[in-house]
Amino acid sequence: MAKQHEQAVATLNCKVSLGMFSSERGVQIELPDGRVITALVDKNDVIVDRDPPKGGTVAGKVKVTVVEAAGDSVVVDLPQPAISEGPRLIVPRALLG
Repeated sequence: MAKQHEQAVATLNCKVSLGMFSSERGVQIELPDGRVITALVDKNDVIVDRDPPKGGTVAGKVKVTVVEAAGDSVVVDLPQPAISEGPRLIVPRALLG
């Protein structure tokens, strides 16, 4: 898919857990409306201070591509589609890290 506009890379605050494989991580993005978006991404797409414990989470950031910004919201693409939402999300600008 061709990109028509230059897109900026940013991060979203999230909780990070271990994935099924050593090269993947689970991310949980908590939105202000109470929804929790879950995705499995490559471990290189997350930023954490330490590895998550087995069965637990740590605070971290997931790398996203900003597609469009409008007011207090931004449209972002996750590095991999979310389990229930697909790859593109509309999130409050305040969640950007």
